[in-house]
Amino acid sequence: MMPMMSFGIAMAAYTAQNYGARKFHRIGEGVRKCSYMSLAFAVAAGAGLIAFGPSLLALFVGAGEREVISLGHEYLIVNGVCYWILSLLFIFRYTLQGLGQSVVPTIAGIMELLMRAGAAIFLVGWLGYLGACLANPMAWIGSCVPLAIAFFWTWRGFKKRYIDVEEAQG
Repeated sequence: MMPMMSFGIAMAAYTAQNYGARKFHRIGEGVRKCSYMSLAFAVAAGAGLIAFGPSLLALFVGAGEREVISLGHEYLIVNGVCYWILSLLFIFRYTLQGLGQSVVPTIAGIMELLMRAGAAIFLVGWLGYLGACLANPMAWIGSCVPLAIAFFWTWRGFKKRYIDVEEAQG
């Protein structure tokens, strides 16, 4: 997760610099390119966890702990499949913070908490251990939705206000 977060942190600095320099078109290009890199890493990391998860888990708990390895691998599969959502969450959150927006990232953090609580309260009773495994992906989705909406809403405003005007002026 740390490399994916690093992509987001880099976007915060990149966005703030270009926002301050009034080079708004570069922000969109940076988000797009950084999203591609972060998504590629997320897919590779998720595939690695799924493929090598049992071996990695055995290093920590011992090869004889079949039940623990099986449950741990189930957790890694559920999370690994959803890493792409987490990668976009970091890009959107930190880009918005680089633009000086703090309200929506705070709301996104609250959504994460609510979704984790919802998984604990509702899904664990219904799905058991799988419900607990789904807590992270649910939190990522719950956080990513307001972040994505805010990002695209903000970006649309930038396009209308600045980028289309720049292109029209030549």
